[in-house]
Amino acid sequence: MNKVISQFNYLIDLHTASFGRVNSYYVRADMNDPVSAIMARLQQPQIVLHNSGQDGTLRSAASARGIRAITVEIGNPQLFQSQYVQWSYIGVMRILDHLEMYTLDYQEPAASDDQVALGPPNTILCSKGFWIYTKTGGVLEVYPGVNTIIRKGDLIARIKNIFGNVVDEYYAPCSGIVIGRSSNPVAMSGDRIIHLGVIKKKSESLPKEAKENY
Repeated sequence: MNKVISQFNYLIDLHTASFGRVNSYYVRADMNDPVSAIMARLQQPQIVLHNSGQDGTLRSAASARGIRAITVEIGNPQLFQSQYVQWSYIGVMRILDHLEMYTLDYQEPAASDDQVALGPPNTILCSKGFWIYTKTGGVLEVYPGVNTIIRKGDLIARIKNIFGNVVDEYYAPCSGIVIGRSSNPVAMSGDRIIHLGVIKKKSESLPKEAKENY
């Protein structure tokens, strides 16, 4: 922090999901901060998750020092997902161009198949997000895929025992979009099921303090 991070004006923290989980291509940022919000939108992810920091991450530690920072989550671990790699790369280059650190010599195409090469067709802004956890252990089946919109009351997962009997079922506590999910069928009590983003309503103001239950 003292020798490296303190020298930064801006930070783009690049990640994938951890082992046993899969992610959409999304950005975590304090969307109440104008500069961080611009950086997040220039990245053009599938989802932007409003998160104000104060959570022990590198991004929040940098923000506390006045460094404008975003976290970019680029899909799944131990994989080269070419589409996500391309989107995140061009997003970083857009930010460098915006900050006049690099001249990006291209023009945004009109809406067409070429547009997919530079980013997803639209970005969904979530006012908050949270993980849903298992209450019992067993074999976990998670049903919705990442970047899928689900409704309150939808069945999202089941826990079965080794004989295939259903031990527990989990339903969406509210409507939202699946930011990430477990990909590991072996679950203990308290393991992650899905990372649910609550989609911002048009009339809604973003909360000043927004954290997640990692």
